[in-house]
Amino acid sequence: MLDLTLSGLGYELVDVERISRGRLLRVFIDKPGGVSVDDCVDVSNHLSRLLAVENIYYYRLKDS
Repeated sequence: MLDLTLSGLGYELVDVERISRGRLLRVFIDKPGGVSVDDCVDVSNHLSRLLAVENIYYYRLKDS
């Protein structure tokens, strides 16, 4: 699900980590030319909405 969503936004999903029993979800992304802070904000906002719709529980989402 994340891979398809991110590729549709122009990003590559590099890795996903669930830490502290799933309370922290860390998503590592990349794109040609590198990733900016604005890219992280955009991805975080998009994934927050997606995860809410899919009822996937997490306490904190972090993009890297």
